[in-house]
Amino acid sequence: RRYPTGATYTDLRHADSPDGLAIHTSDGNATTLEVMRICGANSGSVGFGTASPSSRLHFKQSTDQS
Repeated sequence: RRYPTGATYTDLRHADSPDGLAIHTSDGNATTLEVMRICGANSGSVGFGTASPSSRLHFKQSTDQS
């Protein structure tokens, strides 16, 4: 799906590796961020702040202090 320049959005996408569902957000500029991933049937893992969850429920804290 295409969004107009400057539009903020949240989008669901197919996650290629590992197979599953990825949720992305955009601030309306060039920044797009994956905020959550649910992995496929082999692992069933959910990750927040990571594209490769290493446990059933994986939270990765941001190191950005701004």
